[in-house]
Amino acid sequence: MNGLKAKGKTIGEVEKLTGIPKRELKYFIEQRLLQPSQKSESGYWLYSGEDIKRARLAALCRELDIPVRAIRVILADPSRHWQQELERQIIRLTDRAVRTEAQLAHAEALRLNWKTEEWASLISL
Repeated sequence: MNGLKAKGKTIGEVEKLTGIPKRELKYFIEQRLLQPSQKSESGYWLYSGEDIKRARLAALCRELDIPVRAIRVILADPSRHWQQELERQIIRLTDRAVRTEAQLAHAEALRLNWKTEEWASLISL
């Protein structure tokens, strides 16, 4: 590596610093969301300060269940895409919550009425 000693944090150090599990950091690399910018003399990836910021943003996106394709867009230019993708995710999560509430209400109604004619007709297919 051109005679200069590589600087940066190992994956274990990044895990301790950020709380992001190694498994998730490796997932970011596999999904091409993050690529540590340096390698140590022994061949280990090293994370720069900028790499760590990107890892934190990717982890936040995953916490919000933002799709991988949208995370790629955000990481390409956070200042330009973060707000737009966050708004899209809020819409997706709201739609999911509405569907879940409807499913929950239906399940609760079935639980309350499991001995009724409706229930009997459902299970005697």
